[in-house]
Amino acid sequence: MQEKEHLGRCHCGSVEFKIITDAPELTTCDCSICIRRNALMVKVHESKFQLIKG
Repeated sequence: MQEKEHLGRCHCGSVEFKIITDAPELTTCDCSICIRRNALMVKVHESKFQLIKG
């Protein structure tokens, strides 16, 4: 599968980032904010992560 860029951010928008991955393995967070927002997380190697803002 070909790698693609994906953009993400924190809940308030003060942190933005880009990841490059072929098939992200998504997981959920159990904190109260993420549960309310149905937020998903993904783990990537730091070489595939770029901080854009924050």
